[in-house]
Amino acid sequence: EGIAVEDVAKKNDDEVVHTLLRYCKAQKIAPAQLLCLLSSKQFIFKSVDIPSTEKEEVAKIIDLQAGRFTPYAREEIVIDFVCLESLVQHFTNVLLFIVNRKIADRLSAISWGAHMQIDKVIVASDCMAMSYIKSAAGTPLDGSLGGLHIGEDYSELTVIDGNQVVFVRNIPVGAISLKKNPVQAQEDFLQELNRSMSAHHDQGVGKPIQQLRITGLTENVGPIEENFKQTGFPHAGKIEVARFDYQKYFSLSKSVIETIQRASQFSFFEIFSVLTYSGQAKVNLLPTELKLKRRARDMSREILGFGILVMSIFLLASLIMGSKIYFKGMTNQKLGAISQKY
Repeated sequence: EGIAVEDVAKKNDDEVVHTLLRYCKAQKIAPAQLLCLLSSKQFIFKSVDIPSTEKEEVAKIIDLQAGRFTPYAREEIVIDFVCLESLVQHFTNVLLFIVNRKIADRLSAISWGAHMQIDKVIVASDCMAMSYIKSAAGTPLDGSLGGLHIGEDYSELTVIDGNQVVFVRNIPVGAISLKKNPVQAQEDFLQELNRSMSAHHDQGVGKPIQQLRITGLTENVGPIEENFKQTGFPHAGKIEVARFDYQKYFSLSKSVIETIQRASQFSFFEIFSVLTYSGQAKVNLLPTELKLKRRARDMSREILGFGILVMSIFLLASLIMGSKIYFKGMTNQKLGAISQKY
């Protein structure tokens, strides 16, 4: 219903808090929850095999060995994972999403300053995959579906196989570079795209990409459909490349459409996908201590509610008993008066 655009990249936490509060005041709303999204340049994606098929055991192994998958210590990261189904029963293929704790702590500080509670910290690609699937609806696929979002200063490749994200990679070339230096940027963009697809192919998780859906700020990439096939990528000739307008796949109010048109230098595909499909997101990089605090808060609310319910029952029972005693007393008085009269 309402959307605001403001660059906060160079602002400190207090300035970001003031931006949020100013937006809430302008919209005349008092939100209690905050939904945070992470792009591919803010997290590390890993695919690993865990020698277990029990989810609880897999979680313990990942928690103990998380430091092996990143250059950070365990206490410096927040981690979540998704288990992929495998025909082989003696191991589980796991997709790890890892974010530096400094990012999570900053989100917590901003939400605390704005008097809001973080509901979820979602990986944007987890929700963008749903939009790619919707855009390709009706197209028969024997392989994986690739989604390429071209943003302002970076792009993001997401590979989906069987309605499950199997690969995410950041491409450090965006619309700004493509517009500033078209020839060199397009060459770098295609090279990074080829490397990303080769990395997915070498990873061995999921089928080869059959169709690549491109959205975002696509007007700056030139004839990418033709250029991609001429790059020499081994599977380029077998991949169908198509663009789509993401705005057609979301329900937008008139004011939002006007804001998008005014801010044509930005892509809102990530935000709209997260807002639409956040309930289906499988990854939540909310720090463990915040999850525990929320669980304790929810339990205390449940206990308080149960206590109020018990007291209400006692009060109602007391009122019923008191009313019976009162009416019986009135009846006895009337009977006494009658007996005295006779």
